[in-house]
Amino acid sequence: SILNHDLEVVNKWSKQWLVEFNPNKTEAILFTTRKNIPHPSLIFSNTHLTYVEHHKHLGITFSHNAKWHDHIENICASACKILGMMRKVKFLLSRKTLNQIYISFLRPTLEYASVVWDGCAQYEKDRLERIQHEAARIVTGLTRSVSIHKLYTEIGWLLLSERRIYQKLIIAYKANNGLVPDFISSIFPHSVGSNIQYDLRNSCDYTVQNMRTQIFANSFIPSCLSSWNSLSEDLRQAQSIAIFKRSLMSNYFKVEPTPLQYLMGNRKHSLLHARL
Repeated sequence: SILNHDLEVVNKWSKQWLVEFNPNKTEAILFTTRKNIPHPSLIFSNTHLTYVEHHKHLGITFSHNAKWHDHIENICASACKILGMMRKVKFLLSRKTLNQIYISFLRPTLEYASVVWDGCAQYEKDRLERIQHEAARIVTGLTRSVSIHKLYTEIGWLLLSERRIYQKLIIAYKANNGLVPDFISSIFPHSVGSNIQYDLRNSCDYTVQNMRTQIFANSFIPSCLSSWNSLSEDLRQAQSIAIFKRSLMSNYFKVEPTPLQYLMGNRKHSLLHARL
């Protein structure tokens, strides 16, 4: 009854301000991990709303069971198209150009809103990593016989899982220093020291909430808090976001720069050099 009342308020507001909503295109979704749950009857503008199992909002596909399989499928479908174009021109363009294509087009596709869906299943994360592995082989010209460790040593990229942790830590730093809107900072819990009068060593840590389900434990806020609390106190007290990012990359996510000789000469010679 509360939901139907809210829908009626929205309908009256639309008529007052001459805004038209199409009830036939309006969908409803019920988020639950239980099965055989009865769906409440929702009426909008004298039309019964249809329930769907997944819905795409702002580029993110939400599923009714709080899983991310459909969203990962959409990511892989879009990423494979870009990967196919890179594969066609891998002998025509230089390594520097292919690397820039990956950074500008493919990696944003693999990482869009990644802090939200990082709680997906491990096999889905591995599937995204394999796409990056193939992109690294295209850029460097290395074959599948080369180990993943050597591949990343030469290409100078971070694992996608490491980059998601890096992005979570940046959001946590911004929330801790008032650099995000209130509706984001308000969902972060208070620090340990704000509730205790004693001077504790972990007084600057965020309070870890009780987690009853694994889905909640893998969601954005709990996983973000655990990563933030594991950082040293000096790093968390960085004077600016730029200093914080540089400290993270130098202390926690160490990446060796690509040797300049791998980027010199024509494409055929650079491929042979990389394989040697």
